[in-house]
This record gives sequence, C-alpha cells and structure tokens, in this order.
Amino acid sequence: MSNSNSLSTYDSLSWGVLCFAIFGILLTGALYLPGLGGTFHFDDRPNLEGLEDVKDFTSALLFASTNESGPLGRPVALASFLLESDSYPDDTHTFLRTNILIHLINGILVFFFTRKLLQAADVDSSQSQWVALVAAILWTILPIHAATVLLVIQRMTLLSTTFVLLGITGYLYSRSASSVSPIFRLTLMTTWLFFAGLLGVFTKENAAVLPALTLVMELTLLKRPFDNQRLLWRTWIALFLALPTVLIFSYLAFRLPYTQPAIDFRGFSGSERLLTQSWVLWDYIRQAFLPSALNIHAFYDSVSASKSLFEPKVAISLSAWILVSVLAIWLRKAVPFLAFGVFWYLIAQSIESSTIPLELYFSHRSYVPLIGLAILLGWAIHASWLRFQKAAIFGFSGYFLILAFVLFNTSSIWGKPRLAAEIWYGQQPESPRATGFLLEQYVDENDYPAALKLLKRKSSDPDQGYLYEVQRLALHCIFRQRPVLDIDIGNLVSRIQSGEFTHAYTDAIEKLADTHLSGDCDLLELEDLRRITVAPFENDGYAASRSARHALHKLTARLDIATGISGSAVDHLMRAIEIRHDPSAARTIFNIHSANGNRQGIHQLVEMMRSEPPRNPVTRKLWLDLADFFEGQMKKAPASAGALSVDSPLLSSF
Repeated sequence: MSNSNSLSTYDSLSWGVLCFAIFGILLTGALYLPGLGGTFHFDDRPNLEGLEDVKDFTSALLFASTNESGPLGRPVALASFLLESDSYPDDTHTFLRTNILIHLINGILVFFFTRKLLQAADVDSSQSQWVALVAAILWTILPIHAATVLLVIQRMTLLSTTFVLLGITGYLYSRSASSVSPIFRLTLMTTWLFFAGLLGVFTKENAAVLPALTLVMELTLLKRPFDNQRLLWRTWIALFLALPTVLIFSYLAFRLPYTQPAIDFRGFSGSERLLTQSWVLWDYIRQAFLPSALNIHAFYDSVSASKSLFEPKVAISLSAWILVSVLAIWLRKAVPFLAFGVFWYLIAQSIESSTIPLELYFSHRSYVPLIGLAILLGWAIHASWLRFQKAAIFGFSGYFLILAFVLFNTSSIWGKPRLAAEIWYGQQPESPRATGFLLEQYVDENDYPAALKLLKRKSSDPDQGYLYEVQRLALHCIFRQRPVLDIDIGNLVSRIQSGEFTHAYTDAIEKLADTHLSGDCDLLELEDLRRITVAPFENDGYAASRSARHALHKLTARLDIATGISGSAVDHLMRAIEIRHDPSAARTIFNIHSANGNRQGIHQLVEMMRSEPPRNPVTRKLWLDLADFFEGQMKKAPASAGALSVDSPLLSSF
C-alpha cells in the first residue's frame, strides 16, 4: 500500500506492463480473425435491413432514429452502422471487424479503469498496474464474449460498454484531481457520469446502471476524498449515485407482476423469470471461466423457465447467491475486492436479468458484469503470485493458454456458418432459431434433401411444429419441387392458433407469400395462404407481439390486394399503422384510394395521420410532410380523376 502523490509514480506505465498489454491486445485480435467469416444472425437483419434504403442524410437520419429494439431507440449504436451501409447485406466481414476493434478498445479501457480504481483505493502503483493488466487480459480473452463480438447487432452492447467504461474511468480521474477545488472536482465527476451515461443509454439502455456501478465502487473499495467535507460528499453521493440507483430498482420492481399479454407472449411469469435467473447468472460464470467452444453460440431460445422455488437448481443457486452475498458483506473490510466483484456482477446484471420480460438467456448480458469478476480474479492472482510466485505464474499462464485455445476454436466455429449451424443445432435441437439457422445454411447451399429431412423431423413438434410445416411449404416453392404434400391446411390453421409463439413464423410466412405472389409457387391456393397468414391473430402469443401483428397485417393486406379485396386490405393496413407509424402502409392506402377515386378515404387517412403523429421529432416531421403530400395530390387532381401520381422524393426517403 502506498499514499504517494507523485504524478510519475501513479501515472507512468512500466515497460513490462506496456509490452504485455500490447501483446495481449494483438493476440486477442488475432484469435478473433477466424470469426470474420461469420454471417448475420436472427436479430441482425430486422435491425439492419434499413441500411439498404440509406441514400442521403434524411434516410440515414431515419435509419438511426426509428429503431424499436429498445424504449429509447438506440440511435447512437445504429448511427455507427451507417459507416458500413455499403457493405450490407452481402459483407459481414466489415461489420465484424468493427466489432472486434471495439472489443479490443474496451479491453484497453478495462485496463485503465482497473488501474485508476486500484490507485484510488491506495494500492501501490506497481501492484495496480499488474493487477489491471491481468484483469484486462483475462476479461478481453474470455471466450464467452465471442457471442457478443461476433453477433453483429451486439455492437449495441459493445458501444454501450465503451461509454460506461469511459464514464467511470473519467469519474475516477476527476475524483483524484487534487489540484482543483472540491466543488469543481464534483462537477467534473458529475459531468463524466452524465454525458457518458446519456450516450450509453442511447446506445443500449442497460448503461443506466452506471450510477449504481459507481456506487458499488465507492461503497466497497474507495474512501471519501480527504479534502471533501463529509456533509458535501454524502449529499453528492445521495443525489447523484444513490438516488438514480433507487429509481432504477424502483422501476424494475414496478415491472412486476407481468400482465397476461406479457405472459402469453413470453411464456413465463415475472416470478418464474426471477427464479430462472438465479441459476442463469451462475451459468454465465461457468461459461465464462470454464468455457467450451461448442456451448458458446447465439441460440438460447429453448431455455425453459423454472416454475418452483423447490426445483433443485433454483434452491441451490439461490442459496449460493445468499451465501456469497453475506460473505461479501461480512468480509467487506478484510477482502473488499470480493464485495466489489460480487456486487458489481449482480448490479450490472440487474436490468436485463431481473424483472423486465426479456428472453431468459443471452450470453452477451454478461459482457459488463464480468468486468467486476475479472478484477476480483486479477487481484486474487496477483495476491497468490506474491506468496507462490512460480506456481502462480505457471497456473495463470496455463489457464490463459486454455482460454486462448478455446477462444480460437470458438471464433473458428463462428466463422464457418455451415459447421456452426450443425454444431449449434446438435447442442440445442429444441431451439427454433438453431433449426432455422441450419435450414438457412442448407438452402444457401441448395441442399434440398437435407433441408427437407430436417423439416420433416421437426414438424411433429407439438408446440412449434406448425412453423416447420410452413417452412416445408416455402422450401418446396424455393426449390420448385412438386412432391405430394401431406399437409392438411385445416389442421395447420388449428395448430397455428393453439401453438407456441415464435418470432420465426412471420419470416417463414413472408417467404412463402413472396414466392407465391411472384408466380414461382402454386402448391396451394391463395385463399389457403391467407388462412394460414391470419390464423395467428387467434393466438394469444401473437396477439401480444406488436411486431408480429404489424408484419401479419401488412402481409394480409398484400394478399387481399392480390385478390382484389381492397376494402379488407385498407382495414389491415390501418391496423398496421395503429401499431407502428408505417409510411409504406400509408402510401399503399393512398394508392388504393386514389386508384378507386376515393377522395373521402384519402381525407380520412390524412386526418388520421395528423391526429396521431409519431413522438419522435424526426419521424413526426416526415410523417406530417407525407400527410401534406397526400392532401396536395388530392387537391391538384380534378374531381373526376382516378389514379393519382405518388412519385416523389419525399416518399423515396422512407
């Protein structure tokens, strides 16, 4: 321990640390290179498909500001994808290369954050450098992070972490600025947390835990700055760290209990989700520090919710968390790093792994939480080195090489989509996403027999077999095969109405409809296609999904237009607009009414658009401009006119 205030002692890096740091970063980057051959996955395309429409500033602004993957839209993360818009959808290499670069930058930030944290905790400068180095290399090379780095859309998690680390590191540097007044120092600390937190939550909302993570750091490792008055310091802590933490946890508490539509949509209640997270959080730790390349993948949609407190893994997991938490509090003065690591991990998991009705399991949720455990292990490794130097060096070196080997194998699997699909399906045969990914690889390689065999095997699934039946129909259309189909449409409709919700269904039925409407498929009548398109409206799970209902209403309208039922098409398009302000749906309604000379219909459309515009200021303006355009076209046309022209740069912006 040292209380030296020497700037050179505290802020200079030893050559040994610098060399090892550079080596660790370059090695991690090299281990990720095989993953550059990877592909887009289930969440990538829905979030990135708007890149194909980016042609100018307006369309770029629309892409960055209209996403619905989170309550704040995540515009900062989406804006980062604009730099790669020319590469979408054919080149994943560019996207993944950027993700790897951001991950390596985050590793560097973990080093500087850890080093400054330990210095602020009065750890000797030389020791703080080596602990920070071990923690940063350990965290950066953890194979579990491949499920974040090599999943393109998880740029959101990567960049959000960048802002969290910048904010908390800037906070620590400001906190140690002894040459300025206490008030100015507190102002700098507040500024770092505010702006980094603001950018963070507009990248991904879990950055909202930044004040809570800072509070964990203050309560476990740090002491009040010597020149800050106790009352001033406590007041600042209460207002800028404790109060935001209380607000976040109050919000999480008020998410319970789940509404019935939320339960229908997700398939579990709030209490069941909490019970499940008790063992999921331990499983993230197991995956992180005892990894297997075969188990680090993108598909966890087959994880089932725990139903009872008395399930063995729930009871054991909860008991373990209580024991670890009690020990951390009891030993907080003797072993402060234990308390820091445990509570950092739990707090960082609080938004995505508690009461918000998200899916049960995703490895990328451990990206920020594992920083705390990496620092704890870095401190433990350094402490063991002081006592057992040779054993500690050999032990850590061996463990480091094992992690590097697993990361290389993991990255290699992710970089070979066909191999990855077969392995992941073998690991998660009940996962609809793993099945869909394997099917996608078969179709891309024109392996019709393998694809058909897979779907026949899965179509008997009692909960989601209807999905595979629809995919079988689409598959026959794609390959233009005409065997005798053993699919009873009436039975299929019943299975859809009573089956388990899956996001994959809307994609499957859209592909089937595309091939049918293009004239490439005549395996079923248009009326039968419409029956299986509207069947999910009678399913509570689909009724609770805004995105699914929006897509199905638009698809039903397309089918109605194809059969000349314009009135029904307009009704479905209006329902789609009620769910989401959709310019393409509004344009189609305008086209239908103008083709029919229905001025009253156009007038009603314009009034509806003006009465309920979007809240987003960007889309609000363009939405109202579109309404003005429709009205202007109607006024310019003679009273006896039929179809009205809708060619306009305004419309092409959407």
